[in-house]
Amino acid sequence: MDLKPDWNSFAIFYENFEMSTETLATETVRPAVKNSIAQFSAELPDARVRRGTEKFPKSQQDLLEELILREAEHDTPCIIDMKMASKEEKARERSRRVNARTTRHRFVIQKWPRDPKGKTITGESSRRGKEAPNGLQIWGATLFDFYSVHRIPNVPSLVTLSSASKLTAWMKENKEFYAEDCLSAAENEEEPQLILPCNIGELIKDYEQKTFGRTWLREEEGSKGKGTQREAWELPQPWPPVSPFDSSAYPAPWPTEPFTRKRINIIPKLQHYIPHSYLPAKLVVHDPWNLLGVENNYRENWDEEKVKSWSEKEDVNHVYTLATSMENTKRRVEDDKPLEEDEAKRKLVRETFLQNPHSDNASPSGCIARALQTPIFIVLPHQANRLQPPEAHLYISPAGALGAGNHSFVYRAELELPRTFLVDEEMCHQCVLDDMVKIIQEEDGENRERRDPKWDQTIGRYVVKTKEKLPVVTEIINEEGVEENYIMKPGEETTRLVYEGPIRAIESRVQYQDLAVGPYCEHIRKQKRAIHPLTSKVYVAAKLSIEGDEHLQREAESYQAFPRHFFEHWSGYNIIKPLKEPVPVGPLVPQFYGYYVVDEEIKNTVGAAAGSDATMNRRPQYLNPILLLEDCGEQIDPGELSVDDQTECASLIYRFHEAGWLHGSIARRNIVRQPGPLSAWPMQRISNMLSHGGLGKNWSYRLIDFGRSFKGNAEPQHRFTMLAEESGVNLWLWGVEDLR
Repeated sequence: MDLKPDWNSFAIFYENFEMSTETLATETVRPAVKNSIAQFSAELPDARVRRGTEKFPKSQQDLLEELILREAEHDTPCIIDMKMASKEEKARERSRRVNARTTRHRFVIQKWPRDPKGKTITGESSRRGKEAPNGLQIWGATLFDFYSVHRIPNVPSLVTLSSASKLTAWMKENKEFYAEDCLSAAENEEEPQLILPCNIGELIKDYEQKTFGRTWLREEEGSKGKGTQREAWELPQPWPPVSPFDSSAYPAPWPTEPFTRKRINIIPKLQHYIPHSYLPAKLVVHDPWNLLGVENNYRENWDEEKVKSWSEKEDVNHVYTLATSMENTKRRVEDDKPLEEDEAKRKLVRETFLQNPHSDNASPSGCIARALQTPIFIVLPHQANRLQPPEAHLYISPAGALGAGNHSFVYRAELELPRTFLVDEEMCHQCVLDDMVKIIQEEDGENRERRDPKWDQTIGRYVVKTKEKLPVVTEIINEEGVEENYIMKPGEETTRLVYEGPIRAIESRVQYQDLAVGPYCEHIRKQKRAIHPLTSKVYVAAKLSIEGDEHLQREAESYQAFPRHFFEHWSGYNIIKPLKEPVPVGPLVPQFYGYYVVDEEIKNTVGAAAGSDATMNRRPQYLNPILLLEDCGEQIDPGELSVDDQTECASLIYRFHEAGWLHGSIARRNIVRQPGPLSAWPMQRISNMLSHGGLGKNWSYRLIDFGRSFKGNAEPQHRFTMLAEESGVNLWLWGVEDLR
């Protein structure tokens, strides 16, 4: 009997199948928030939206726009008579005001009603709520999760800003349940979530798919007769190559010339956090222009050199090694611990499930076949953590110049890494299915003579579980004096088919595939995606310093001492003193990709040009150390920032100080931005950059240049330095003076 199932009956690969034993009834989350936007409406009625409502409410975005326009009445006033204006004139005026630089889009919207007989909220009695790892106490998942509240119920002048979770914790402890709707809404607030950048592996594969003429055939092979001609996917022999950087490891049209202009916007930026123990130990730097000798950055004919192609220059290579230090060792230990714990947990989940395959146990990585009786779960092999790449290559050119300071030069550089360091290994769906059929036949017999009868019985059950969260709806009077219903928080309805009971586990013998180890299987290798090099290139920023300057080394030490949350993007918003508006919880500093120094044991250059007289004569006596960082864009122009962007830039300094660090050189040149969010695909980020009337939205801002930064303490001079740094930022926010 053919037991081979159709692949469409399988769950999505690589995803853990959800096997919950909870009985989920239909959940109704009560729409909440009564009297919370009181400055715009006398009362927010408790309303629910169901199918068949006569008038469906406007969206949450429409509500935010209405509130934004109300908030902007002073800073961006209306310049036409809206009652007399035409529909088109009203739309243009609303668009002008919403997209104006002076219009704030992020502010505290809601008010928390107090019991007139309630206790006083003091700093000492304050309670902690939900927080991101930065430890800042006022965190909210959305703008609707922040409140202004009266510390003393009957004293309206004593108002403080807080978050739903903090206020809920205080109210419960002090048994004040006056604002029932606010308390109910707070119970459904999401937890802080780590937001990862757009998947670098998918970006690399997308770039590879857009590369034309991919083939493993060399020109001399393609010109041979039909009898000896190979297919484009057939690998050269012997395989695999000794190194992923070997010339035989590149199909046509790779390796491509560095800094080819038609590829400059296709190679993705590296923007993920890389654990320090994973940073390449060896870096081969390709430097035809001798930029590593900083004196060469001052050439008079530099503009002419910038337009020269890579092929016009003779390649000069240098070997660098990853510098180690006390901070580096400490960070490696901190990075390795969660990685080891995660791998151990995945192993335990897999072993436990194989010993007792039941829906009560967490499912390992695999896929499930929905059989008529007991489902079959195919358990995939355990995947170990990635290993440190022994070698990487860096290509540096004046065409990638990003900027220069008093002590350093920064270039956009191409970093070439083993492909499997950035791209997940392949798993062939068809091979897994074929293997499952063979295993079942081996266990059950060709004629099912050894088949356990229980697999043909219904020993578990499928349960339909529905979860419904109704949207929270409010009504306010819009600019034209008309009452409108708006969705304050969207609803959600999900229906899932969940299996409960024993499962037949099949431990797949199919392994993950890596072209650097061996050829792909017959199913994958004939697909276009199978033709790719064994390396991948990404853009990074390479920072060089002048001889004798210690700023670069100090900066590298700072990067390795920064807390992990400096590099992370978390959902939601923070309110940070002295600011009164919520700001995103994005990464604070660029990602750190290693501090490299020249390998003193290797005095000669390496590579194709090594040993030649011309190469040895051109090699500078002094070779810069290299600090590899994420390329975070261009320095800000304060005149191009919206009021929200100004606040977000200022928040970077306050967050830096909240963690106990002092920058030492606060200036506009040390705040940079790039289109965001980093989790979006590049085209979406470009679209965001052009939106908001040309101001853009969702920018990603960072602090840079930490050569003078240090971890402060309670000493008076450190506190004075911190206040001095903040004073310039405060004057900028208040409009007294520009950011220098």
